[in-house]
Amino acid sequence: MPRKYQRKSNRGAPEDVLRRAMEQVRGGFSIRAAAKDFDISRMTLTRYINKHDGENEQNDDKNDVFGYRNCQLKNMIFTQEMETDLAAHIKTLAEQFHGMTRNKCRALIVEYALKNSLIVPNSWKENGMTGEHFWISFKERNHLAIRTPEATSLARASAFNRYTVGKFFDNLGTVMDLHKFECQDIYNVDETGCTTVSAPENVVAGKGVKQVGSITSAERGQLVTAVYGISAAGSVVPPMLIFPRKNVREHFTKSGPPGCIGGANSSGWVNEELFLDYLNHFIRQTRCSQEKKVLLILDNHEAHISLAAIDLAKQNGVVLLTMPPHTSHRLQPLDVCCFKPFKTAYVRAMENWMRSNPGKTITIYEIPEFVAHAQLHGLTAKNILSGFQSTGIFPYNRDLFDETEFSPAAVTDRDLPQELEKNDPIPTEQLPTPQSESGTTPTPMPQPEPSFSATRALQPGLSSTATPACEPESSSFATTAFEPELSSTESPVRQPESSSIASSAQSREPEPSSIATPVRKPEASSTAAPALTQPGPSNHYVSPADIVPLPRAGPRKATNRGRKRGDTKILTDTPVRNSIADALAARHAKKRKVNPPVKQGAKKSLFKTRARKSPTPSSSSESDTEDVPFMESSESDADEPDYEVVEGDFAVVKFVSAKSRIVHYIARVDIIDGDECEGVFLQREFNRNQTMPTFMINNKDEGAFPKTDIVKKLPDPIQLGGTAHRPGKLTFPCDFTRWDFHSSLY
Repeated sequence: MPRKYQRKSNRGAPEDVLRRAMEQVRGGFSIRAAAKDFDISRMTLTRYINKHDGENEQNDDKNDVFGYRNCQLKNMIFTQEMETDLAAHIKTLAEQFHGMTRNKCRALIVEYALKNSLIVPNSWKENGMTGEHFWISFKERNHLAIRTPEATSLARASAFNRYTVGKFFDNLGTVMDLHKFECQDIYNVDETGCTTVSAPENVVAGKGVKQVGSITSAERGQLVTAVYGISAAGSVVPPMLIFPRKNVREHFTKSGPPGCIGGANSSGWVNEELFLDYLNHFIRQTRCSQEKKVLLILDNHEAHISLAAIDLAKQNGVVLLTMPPHTSHRLQPLDVCCFKPFKTAYVRAMENWMRSNPGKTITIYEIPEFVAHAQLHGLTAKNILSGFQSTGIFPYNRDLFDETEFSPAAVTDRDLPQELEKNDPIPTEQLPTPQSESGTTPTPMPQPEPSFSATRALQPGLSSTATPACEPESSSFATTAFEPELSSTESPVRQPESSSIASSAQSREPEPSSIATPVRKPEASSTAAPALTQPGPSNHYVSPADIVPLPRAGPRKATNRGRKRGDTKILTDTPVRNSIADALAARHAKKRKVNPPVKQGAKKSLFKTRARKSPTPSSSSESDTEDVPFMESSESDADEPDYEVVEGDFAVVKFVSAKSRIVHYIARVDIIDGDECEGVFLQREFNRNQTMPTFMINNKDEGAFPKTDIVKKLPDPIQLGGTAHRPGKLTFPCDFTRWDFHSSLY
């Protein structure tokens, strides 16, 4: 049997056609003439009119439906209203970023039917989920589809709400009204990463092949950060490329976009000093001044809000406006419409280079060439203008986002602590609960029709539009009976909770683990709830929200711990600038208080020198070691070396073992890179002469260590034996009796 039945003939007439033909007959036409006009059978129209007139004599309800019905509708398990309610709940969960998987939806449908005492196939009960045919038809009827979701952090989902977005547009409107910015005066700056290895695009291969490869330059790539700025007029500010190097060279950006500059950082990321360099570059390119100011929109990265950058921008007429944290995916033009086509063009440029240069690897020096190609094809004027328009920045549109786009933030909607007065003794955990936990008007309940399959869900004789009683007091879900005494003309809406509940909420503390979802209260006259899992007629309705409630976060515990949350600010405003300066000064003062500077006392000499004996003619070569000054080691290992260590020197290095024991090694310092050193460690040979131990250089035993771990710089070693191809042993004119030397580091 096919999944969806296709009619083979045109037998039967639609109900609306029969109704119009009946109205034409009542208007004066004969049955034969009306049937001929609508191309239906004369006897079919006659039976329809007779049935309609006979039913109207027994029932005055003009809304009853007569005529033929599709077999598909006749044999449906759910009514149209119940199915619509179920599909709407699934869509709401997806809008709040808590969507259900395919199998969970199929299991929910089965539980929804059993809770409402509907007759379902036995295979549904055995498998705990619907069949494949029903699921596909259910998706088609309710316009559902399976989509791969984009991973969204909880911070982004909760931060993009109407309050924070409205505050950003308030600040944007303030600066635009004050300075009268035009499109060419509004800029957005952000960073993006460009690596030497990127994910390849899809390729065409033979059918049935399970694994297809694509050549990349390496397993892991190196990062080069590109700082880009765009204007609302569609122009691009030449970028700044930050390379993972200590120093930047002129040839780094030779093949990059025209006018670009370079920067260097060991990690390849932007920092406060590099952003200050870019800000100077931005000021030169835009030619802004105090007389012709520009607006620069940024995110809340710590490099963007440094005090030096704010002062530089304020002196040169740059108004800095920051976006709320975790909202750049919706409010930043570069993230919304520009960086995606930029990255696509960047990957294509890399693939073209790999095909043109087979066998070669991509280095960071080829990245500027790829960036230039990506800027030309990705950062087009069309994409830039679309980015500013789709974020509501220019043209200014604060009503761009509707309530559906704020749905994910409804999960964490809570009362603001500022609603309480300062002298109010009620803590923030005892705020009055809102009338509707979701912050919106409760949705009406579905109206099951008392015909066909609806008779399985509703008890005969009850009104299909009766209003159930709702009470969000209970912590467990219960069923709600349709009240027969209500008239059939009442709207099917849920009853809001009484005002006494809201007033009494101040005197009780809500449970932290409670889920703020309305629940239904059974009738007071009912003695026991019927077993809804058994098929059969029932007068109770259980909505999908009762089975799978909408997610709702519990009350947040009031605390002053943790980092202060960021916010949208006009950084160049004097009060904001002064508050940042005060916070920075307080942070430095706290660090000085926690870690006070160590007073430098008199340095102790690690080795005590002894007078050198004057050589005599009778002295032999064996007495050379006795004429070298010996020095005793002090009890302290933390003293600084007497001399500055340079590359090629030998030094005593300390290490802390796994058992917090300090051991020492002798290392030859080969490379000094700032505060880090690299070198080869010496392997000690065990002999009975503890005052003059011998060491051998182990080239395989090399590693890095901080410069602060160097305890003492050693004098030049004395070589004992050895040849040109095989180095001999080394000894040092020092007393090592108090040192705990190990033979090897590894």
